[in-house]
Amino acid sequence: MRISTGMLAGVCLMLLSGCGLSTDPTQGGLFGYNPKAYEARQQAKRAELQSLEAEKEQHRQETVRLSQEREKKSAALAAQQKELNSLKKELNSLSSDIDRLKKGSDEERARADQLERQRAALERELSRADREQDVQQKARKIESLKKELRALEQEAEDLSNL
Repeated sequence: MRISTGMLAGVCLMLLSGCGLSTDPTQGGLFGYNPKAYEARQQAKRAELQSLEAEKEQHRQETVRLSQEREKKSAALAAQQKELNSLKKELNSLSSDIDRLKKGSDEERARADQLERQRAALERELSRADREQDVQQKARKIESLKKELRALEQEAEDLSNL
């Protein structure tokens, strides 16, 4: 059988027309290679890379900021813990003063019992403050407890001076 050149050209043309043309050489578009399309793809890739690098830098800065914030809060928490421990020691000292007052007259014992109840309430509040997680709330609570403790100490001192 003899195939004519025209028929062969027609079959080849039909086969080639069935192939999709792409300007992307990575997708097999060698026949449709277009330098402008290639440059546009390169530009899009560069823009995407810059965007990802900018996002990465933002995340890095956020990590640094959060790390610094964590360090500040840790330092504040350590200072608060130190203050709480100091208040606990003062409470124990007040307890000793109250015990001495209980050895006095009936009036002094009655007043010492009242001071002891106030001291116990203050100690419970101190324990609650110790468990507080919010740094600012804890700071307010510590200041309040300091004032109450100072008032109790003054009251105990006044009573012992009678």
